[in-house]
Amino acid sequence: MTLCLNRVTNIILMWMSMRRVCPICGKEFVARPYSVKRGYGKYCSRKCADIGRRRLRGYEKEVVEMYRSGLSLSSIARKFGVSEGTVRKLLMKQGIKIRSHSEAMFLRWKDKEPTRATLEELYLKRGLKPSEIADLFGITPEAVRAKLERHGLLERRRLNSSKVPGGVRRFLTETMLTNYILYHPEEFGYVKVYLADEKDFDLVCVRINGSIERVEIERSADEFLAHRHNPENVDRVICYWGTNKPIPVPVMFVDKRKFLEFAMRIMKIKEKLEQTT
Repeated sequence: MTLCLNRVTNIILMWMSMRRVCPICGKEFVARPYSVKRGYGKYCSRKCADIGRRRLRGYEKEVVEMYRSGLSLSSIARKFGVSEGTVRKLLMKQGIKIRSHSEAMFLRWKDKEPTRATLEELYLKRGLKPSEIADLFGITPEAVRAKLERHGLLERRRLNSSKVPGGVRRFLTETMLTNYILYHPEEFGYVKVYLADEKDFDLVCVRINGSIERVEIERSADEFLAHRHNPENVDRVICYWGTNKPIPVPVMFVDKRKFLEFAMRIMKIKEKLEQTT
């Protein structure tokens, strides 16, 4: 029953997204899905489409000059009150090569100073890398990183992201987490931490009250189930993130902020060592 309702809802939403108003006669119609996917379907009939195409007669050179100056197909179409497909066909008949999506994005952001709002849109919401943002503005990735750090967006994304940032992902291993726990035992309520060469657990930890815990280190809590550990030999699992899957062992999560600061320090030390060697 739920599946049928979801299908009906999807059909209704798709039908509503294809409802259009013809700019020539003002008639409301439902465009074909193929036309909407191709960027067409703006007119209700072929007759209105012919009228829309005739709007560009005599303006061929002006349309070509506008497109070469950097205006997009949508902006030209809005100016003349036609569809993007009409402008595209006219340019192709004139022998003009249509720009790719990357070229259009480059022209959109070229020679524009990236403001804080723009960086939030591109870096935080769209998830673009600094190198990709640099290509849009025609500047270097180092300049983009400097602007992100100046506005406080670089650290904000690393600390608030639910996923592991790309720069730290290659460091996020069980060994990295183990070293973090060895250097920060008080964060987990331990007095001493010892390495253990056992199959089911990685650390032997001494708590403040003197009790001993056998701890398994995992990047994700789900990996404890995937690795088929014996829950009877493990008292606690320490991991970076997890899902809603039930784990038969108490789980403790590493503080993301402190771990990322620790990982960034390790990265800087490694970069200095690589530069010296």
